[in-house]
Amino acid sequence: MAVTISFFDSWIFHVGQQIRLDEGTSPDTFVINLYSTSATWDATDTITANLVGATQVASASGYTQDTMNLAFASSVSWTNATSTTTFDADDVTWTATGGTITADSAEVYDTTPTVPADPLMCFISFGATNTAGDGTDFKITWNVSGLFDIA
Repeated sequence: MAVTISFFDSWIFHVGQQIRLDEGTSPDTFVINLYSTSATWDATDTITANLVGATQVASASGYTQDTMNLAFASSVSWTNATSTTTFDADDVTWTATGGTITADSAEVYDTTPTVPADPLMCFISFGATNTAGDGTDFKITWNVSGLFDIA
């Protein structure tokens, strides 16, 4: 099962313009959501509402929509070493309670900007439908080297 991460054009623009990527005392807040039906991928989408055909996992069984913030690894969202900037976050876990959590994709967006509101960062396809049964974890484990690098 091949997992793929695709970045939205608007996010690339934000990175290129160095907009709202504060690493200081008030870093941006990034949220990750699970989807039970994959969106029609379109790199030009700018906000969550643009994801055509996507069905977010319902708030139930230990999953609550729009509430899982990415916690940055070692309290650092961006690091820069040897001309490479790395974006990293802690792994994400939802524990299924009273039912199952089933998803085939996820999206990450930034809740800090107001224009546009909630810009999409990336879309993650798991390559297959994944299910966590009652009492087990639905976990997204990021690469030990971080979510992505910009060199």
